[in-house]
Parts: sequence; structure tokens; C-alpha cells
Amino acid sequence: MFTPNFTTKSSGMGLGLSIVKRYVENAGGSIWFESESGIGTRFFVELPVKYTVEKPL
Repeated sequence: MFTPNFTTKSSGMGLGLSIVKRYVENAGGSIWFESESGIGTRFFVELPVKYTVEKPL
């Protein structure tokens, strides 16, 4: 599904998810999906926190 040119449609180039995967992984994150037959597919994106900002008390 994350392979370039993968598509289930009759039109389009099938580049969307491969581009998203490249950006997410370059940022140090992960992307994956879970499918349930007859229900659908959920995509998950996990990105690292680069820095935090603490509020003064």
C-alpha cells in the first residue's frame, strides 16, 4: 500500500501514501494501518516530540 504507483482506482498515480511515508520516516516517525474486513482501514501516524515548552508557574 505504501509502494509507489499502488492504486485500487482506475485513475490517479498512486503516489500519495508513498510520499506521506517518506515524509513521516524522514521526521523520525512511523506510519501503519490496520484493516478489518467489511469495516474499513485505519491509518496511524506517530511522530516524535522534538521539543517541549514549559509554562511558567
